[in-house]
Amino acid sequence: MAKQKGIMEKIIELEETFGNDALSEDEYHAKLEAYKQHLVQVKLNLRKFIE
Repeated sequence: MAKQKGIMEKIIELEETFGNDALSEDEYHAKLEAYKQHLVQVKLNLRKFIE
């Protein structure tokens, strides 16, 4: 669950960075998609662990 929280914090940080014009739109979308995919994997692993 700590990994899940960490990824969510990274997504928020990414949105703030994008809002400050520190990233291009392409970079933002690429990193956001990577974080989302990683979050899905973490959730799946957590679900397997719980079952």
